[in-house]
Amino acid sequence: MPATTDDWQGGKLPRDRILQSPEGRDTTLDGLDLSEATIRDGRFETVTFRDCVFAATTLLDTTFTTCTFQSCDFTDATMTRCTFVAEGRESVRFRNVAFQRLAVKESRLPQAAFERCNLFGASLEGCDLSGSSFTGSTFSKAYSRKVVMTEATFRQCRLRNVDLQRAHLEGADFTGTSLVGADLSEANLASAILRDADLAGVRWVGADLGDADLRGAELAGLDLLVLKAFARLRIAPDQQSALLSELGVMIEPDEDS
Repeated sequence: MPATTDDWQGGKLPRDRILQSPEGRDTTLDGLDLSEATIRDGRFETVTFRDCVFAATTLLDTTFTTCTFQSCDFTDATMTRCTFVAEGRESVRFRNVAFQRLAVKESRLPQAAFERCNLFGASLEGCDLSGSSFTGSTFSKAYSRKVVMTEATFRQCRLRNVDLQRAHLEGADFTGTSLVGADLSEANLASAILRDADLAGVRWVGADLGDADLRGAELAGLDLLVLKAFARLRIAPDQQSALLSELGVMIEPDEDS
Protein backbone atom coordinates (compact mmCIF):
# COMPACT_ATOMS: atom_id res chain seq x y z
CA MET A 1 0.00 0.00 0.00
CA PRO A 2 1.57 3.35 -1.00
CA ALA A 3 2.37 5.92 1.63
CA THR A 4 0.83 9.37 1.55
CA THR A 5 2.40 11.65 -1.07
CA ASP A 6 1.54 15.05 -2.52
CA ASP A 7 0.09 13.28 -5.55
CA TRP A 8 -2.77 12.02 -3.40
CA GLN A 9 -3.78 15.58 -2.52
CA GLY A 10 -5.99 18.00 -4.40
CA GLY A 11 -7.22 15.46 -6.92
CA LYS A 12 -3.75 15.21 -8.50
CA LEU A 13 -3.71 11.44 -8.45
CA PRO A 14 -4.13 10.28 -12.07
CA ARG A 15 -7.18 8.13 -12.73
CA ASP A 16 -5.07 5.45 -14.42
CA ARG A 17 -2.75 5.17 -11.43
CA ILE A 18 -5.49 4.47 -8.93
CA LEU A 19 -7.11 1.98 -11.29
CA GLN A 20 -3.81 0.10 -11.68
CA SER A 21 -3.15 0.09 -7.92
CA PRO A 22 -6.39 0.86 -6.03
CA GLU A 23 -4.82 1.38 -2.61
CA GLY A 24 -4.32 4.31 -0.28
CA ARG A 25 -4.11 5.28 3.38
CA ASP A 26 -4.03 8.27 5.73
CA THR A 27 -4.89 10.88 3.13
CA THR A 28 -7.56 12.96 1.43
CA LEU A 29 -8.62 12.58 -2.18
CA ASP A 30 -10.23 15.68 -3.67
CA GLY A 31 -12.23 15.83 -6.88
CA LEU A 32 -11.12 12.46 -8.20
CA ASP A 33 -13.20 11.32 -11.20
CA LEU A 34 -13.58 7.53 -11.32
CA SER A 35 -16.85 7.50 -13.24
CA GLU A 36 -17.54 4.36 -15.29
CA ALA A 37 -14.36 2.73 -13.96
CA THR A 38 -13.98 -0.77 -12.53
CA ILE A 39 -12.15 -1.07 -9.21
CA ARG A 40 -11.34 -4.58 -8.07
CA ASP A 41 -9.67 -5.75 -4.83
CA GLY A 42 -9.11 -2.19 -3.64
CA ARG A 43 -7.80 -1.39 -0.14
CA PHE A 44 -8.34 2.05 1.37
CA GLU A 45 -7.53 2.89 5.00
CA THR A 46 -8.35 6.18 6.77
CA VAL A 47 -9.01 7.95 3.48
CA THR A 48 -11.34 10.92 3.07
CA PHE A 49 -12.95 11.07 -0.36
CA ARG A 50 -14.17 14.62 -1.03
CA ASP A 51 -16.10 15.70 -4.14
CA CYS A 52 -15.15 12.45 -5.86
CA VAL A 53 -17.22 11.00 -8.70
CA PHE A 54 -18.05 7.29 -8.77
CA ALA A 55 -20.96 7.61 -11.22
CA ALA A 56 -21.61 4.27 -12.96
CA THR A 57 -18.45 2.89 -11.31
CA THR A 58 -18.17 -0.83 -10.55
CA LEU A 59 -16.61 -1.70 -7.17
CA LEU A 60 -15.73 -5.34 -6.59
CA ASP A 61 -14.26 -7.00 -3.48
CA THR A 62 -12.98 -3.66 -2.19
CA THR A 63 -12.38 -2.82 1.49
CA PHE A 64 -12.69 0.65 3.03
CA THR A 65 -11.35 0.91 6.60
CA THR A 66 -12.31 3.98 8.64
CA CYS A 67 -13.09 6.04 5.53
CA THR A 68 -15.24 9.13 5.03
CA PHE A 69 -17.07 10.25 1.88
CA GLN A 70 -18.06 13.92 1.57
CA SER A 71 -20.17 15.32 -1.29
CA CYS A 72 -19.38 12.33 -3.53
CA ASP A 73 -21.49 10.96 -6.37
CA PHE A 74 -22.31 7.23 -6.61
CA THR A 75 -25.20 7.62 -9.06
CA ASP A 76 -25.77 4.38 -11.03
CA ALA A 77 -22.73 2.77 -9.36
CA THR A 78 -22.60 -0.91 -8.40
CA MET A 79 -20.90 -2.54 -5.40
CA THR A 80 -20.42 -6.27 -4.98
CA ARG A 81 -18.82 -7.96 -1.96
CA CYS A 82 -17.44 -4.66 -0.67
CA THR A 83 -16.66 -4.14 3.01
CA PHE A 84 -16.65 -0.99 5.15
CA VAL A 85 -14.98 -1.65 8.51
CA ALA A 86 -13.60 0.25 11.49
CA GLU A 87 -12.87 -0.18 15.15
CA GLY A 88 -14.52 1.82 17.89
CA ARG A 89 -16.98 3.82 15.73
CA GLU A 90 -19.15 3.69 12.64
CA SER A 91 -17.67 1.69 9.76
CA VAL A 92 -18.02 4.57 7.30
CA ARG A 93 -19.44 8.08 7.23
CA PHE A 94 -21.25 9.42 4.17
CA ARG A 95 -22.04 13.15 4.14
CA ASN A 96 -24.13 14.73 1.36
CA VAL A 97 -23.51 11.75 -0.91
CA ALA A 98 -25.66 10.92 -3.96
CA PHE A 99 -26.58 7.23 -4.16
CA GLN A 100 -29.35 7.50 -6.74
CA ARG A 101 -29.97 4.12 -8.39
CA LEU A 102 -26.98 2.59 -6.59
CA ALA A 103 -26.98 -1.24 -6.73
CA VAL A 104 -25.26 -3.10 -3.88
CA LYS A 105 -24.95 -6.86 -3.41
CA GLU A 106 -23.44 -9.00 -0.65
CA SER A 107 -21.66 -6.06 0.96
CA ARG A 108 -21.06 -5.09 4.61
CA LEU A 109 -21.68 -1.59 5.97
CA PRO A 110 -22.41 -2.17 9.68
CA GLN A 111 -22.75 0.97 11.80
CA ALA A 112 -22.61 3.16 8.67
CA ALA A 113 -23.65 6.80 9.10
CA PHE A 114 -25.61 8.30 6.20
CA GLU A 115 -25.96 12.06 6.76
CA ARG A 116 -28.10 14.10 4.35
CA CYS A 117 -27.65 11.53 1.58
CA ASN A 118 -29.89 10.91 -1.42
CA LEU A 119 -30.73 7.20 -1.79
CA PHE A 120 -33.58 7.47 -4.30
CA GLY A 121 -33.76 4.26 -6.31
CA ALA A 122 -31.01 2.56 -4.32
CA SER A 123 -31.19 -1.25 -4.36
CA LEU A 124 -29.42 -3.43 -1.79
CA GLU A 125 -29.54 -7.22 -1.76
CA GLY A 126 -27.93 -9.55 0.77
CA CYS A 127 -26.18 -6.67 2.57
CA ASP A 128 -25.47 -6.02 6.25
CA LEU A 129 -26.23 -2.48 7.46
CA SER A 130 -26.97 -3.39 11.08
CA GLY A 131 -26.78 -0.42 13.41
CA SER A 132 -26.66 2.13 10.60
CA SER A 133 -28.32 5.55 10.75
CA PHE A 134 -29.84 7.73 8.01
CA THR A 135 -29.99 11.18 9.61
CA GLY A 136 -31.47 13.75 7.25
CA SER A 137 -31.27 11.33 4.31
CA THR A 138 -33.96 10.80 1.71
CA PHE A 139 -35.23 7.95 -0.44
CA SER A 140 -37.40 10.30 -2.50
CA LYS A 141 -37.14 12.53 -5.54
CA ALA A 142 -39.25 15.60 -6.21
CA TYR A 143 -40.29 16.05 -9.84
CA SER A 144 -42.41 19.07 -8.99
CA ARG A 145 -44.02 20.63 -5.94
CA LYS A 146 -46.86 18.15 -6.12
CA VAL A 147 -45.10 15.09 -7.55
CA VAL A 148 -42.68 13.32 -5.21
CA MET A 149 -41.67 9.70 -5.80
CA THR A 150 -40.07 7.32 -3.31
CA GLU A 151 -38.11 4.23 -4.30
CA ALA A 152 -35.82 1.97 -2.25
CA THR A 153 -35.11 -1.77 -2.12
CA PHE A 154 -33.58 -3.77 0.75
CA ARG A 155 -34.00 -7.46 -0.08
CA GLN A 156 -32.61 -10.23 2.13
CA CYS A 157 -30.60 -7.66 4.10
CA ARG A 158 -29.63 -7.30 7.76
CA LEU A 159 -30.95 -3.99 9.07
CA ARG A 160 -30.91 -4.88 12.75
CA ASN A 161 -31.09 -1.87 15.08
CA VAL A 162 -30.99 0.64 12.21
CA ASP A 163 -32.29 4.15 12.80
CA LEU A 164 -34.92 5.03 10.21
CA GLN A 165 -36.96 7.42 12.32
CA ARG A 166 -39.25 9.65 10.26
CA ALA A 167 -37.94 8.14 7.01
CA HIS A 168 -40.18 8.37 3.94
CA LEU A 169 -40.21 4.81 2.63
CA GLU A 170 -43.54 4.61 0.83
CA GLY A 171 -43.60 1.52 -1.36
CA ALA A 172 -40.10 0.42 -0.30
CA ASP A 173 -39.28 -3.28 -0.65
CA PHE A 174 -37.93 -5.03 2.48
CA THR A 175 -38.67 -8.60 1.39
CA GLY A 176 -36.89 -11.16 3.57
CA THR A 177 -34.99 -8.49 5.50
CA SER A 178 -34.22 -8.60 9.23
CA LEU A 179 -35.27 -5.36 10.94
CA VAL A 180 -34.99 -6.74 14.47
CA GLY A 181 -34.79 -3.85 16.95
CA ALA A 182 -34.97 -1.19 14.23
CA ASP A 183 -36.38 2.25 15.03
CA LEU A 184 -39.16 3.01 12.54
CA SER A 185 -40.86 5.61 14.72
CA GLU A 186 -42.92 8.02 12.59
CA ALA A 187 -41.63 6.38 9.41
CA ASN A 188 -43.91 6.41 6.38
CA LEU A 189 -44.14 2.80 5.19
CA ALA A 190 -47.42 3.14 3.32
CA SER A 191 -47.66 0.46 0.62
CA ALA A 192 -44.25 -0.92 1.65
CA ILE A 193 -43.48 -4.60 1.02
CA LEU A 194 -42.32 -6.35 4.19
CA ARG A 195 -43.07 -9.92 3.20
CA ASP A 196 -41.14 -12.58 5.15
CA ALA A 197 -39.28 -9.85 7.05
CA ASP A 198 -38.24 -10.26 10.68
CA LEU A 199 -39.90 -7.36 12.51
CA ALA A 200 -39.40 -8.54 16.10
CA GLY A 201 -38.82 -5.71 18.52
CA VAL A 202 -39.24 -2.92 15.97
CA ARG A 203 -40.20 0.47 17.41
CA TRP A 204 -43.37 1.42 15.57
CA VAL A 205 -44.69 4.51 17.40
CA GLY A 206 -46.33 6.84 14.90
CA ALA A 207 -45.40 4.74 11.86
CA ASP A 208 -47.72 4.53 8.84
CA LEU A 209 -48.39 0.97 7.65
CA GLY A 210 -51.40 1.76 5.50
CA ASP A 211 -51.62 -0.66 2.53
CA ALA A 212 -48.36 -2.32 3.62
CA ASP A 213 -47.84 -6.02 2.90
CA LEU A 214 -46.61 -7.96 5.97
CA ARG A 215 -47.55 -11.45 4.84
CA GLY A 216 -45.14 -14.04 6.22
CA ALA A 217 -43.36 -11.50 8.43
CA GLU A 218 -42.46 -12.02 12.09
CA LEU A 219 -44.83 -9.64 13.89
CA ALA A 220 -43.81 -10.10 17.54
CA GLY A 221 -44.26 -6.79 19.32
CA LEU A 222 -46.34 -5.08 16.62
CA ASP A 223 -49.05 -3.13 18.45
CA LEU A 224 -51.52 -1.66 15.97
CA LEU A 225 -52.64 0.92 18.52
CA VAL A 226 -49.31 2.81 18.40
CA LEU A 227 -49.38 3.19 14.62
CA LYS A 228 -50.39 6.35 12.82
CA ALA A 229 -52.30 4.30 10.25
CA PHE A 230 -52.81 0.67 9.27
CA ALA A 231 -55.85 0.70 6.98
CA ARG A 232 -55.73 -2.13 4.44
CA LEU A 233 -52.66 -3.63 6.11
CA ARG A 234 -52.18 -7.12 4.65
CA ILE A 235 -51.27 -10.20 6.69
CA ALA A 236 -51.68 -13.94 6.16
CA PRO A 237 -54.39 -15.93 8.02
CA ASP A 238 -51.82 -17.65 10.23
CA GLN A 239 -50.56 -14.26 11.46
CA GLN A 240 -53.89 -13.17 12.95
CA SER A 241 -53.27 -14.77 16.32
CA ALA A 242 -49.92 -13.00 16.88
CA LEU A 243 -51.34 -9.63 15.86
CA LEU A 244 -54.48 -9.93 17.96
CA SER A 245 -52.56 -11.14 21.02
CA GLU A 246 -50.65 -7.84 21.04
CA LEU A 247 -54.04 -6.16 21.39
CA GLY A 248 -55.01 -8.47 24.26
CA VAL A 249 -57.49 -10.41 22.13
CA MET A 250 -57.64 -14.15 22.69
CA ILE A 251 -58.65 -16.52 19.92
CA GLU A 252 -60.43 -19.58 21.35
CA PRO A 253 -62.58 -22.32 19.81
CA ASP A 254 -66.36 -21.93 19.93
CA GLU A 255 -67.46 -24.27 22.74
CA ASP A 256 -70.97 -24.39 21.38
CA SER A 257 -69.93 -25.65 17.97
